[in-house]
Amino acid sequence: MVANPHQARDLLDAVSFVGDYRRARGRRLVGFFAGMYYADLRPEEAVAVALPDCRLPSTGWGRLILHRTLPQAGKRWADTGKFHDERGLKNRPPGETRVVPLPPHLVTMWGAHRYVRHR
Repeated sequence: MVANPHQARDLLDAVSFVGDYRRARGRRLVGFFAGMYYADLRPEEAVAVALPDCRLPSTGWGRLILHRTLPQAGKRWADTGKFHDERGLKNRPPGETRVVPLPPHLVTMWGAHRYVRHR
């Protein structure tokens, strides 16, 4: 089931209050869920978003060049011992990328909150 615009706004408002401001957990969750809702990203793609892969203009549409996913495997099950395992894109050959258009609303959100982390 997909959330309607009202439900999505309520969800983004609610998760923004998670944690304290200094740790930015709520802001990261807003960016994560906004990417899934507005750009139709899978959870493992939204976790892998990084600033060098984004084009966030001051106005208009942006774009994201996806080249990896970070599915949650848990430390016990990941080859690296980390919480997320780095993998390629689902149903695509290794090394292939996917260009994702970012609507202006999401570009503004990600630009203002700097959800996107540096690698």
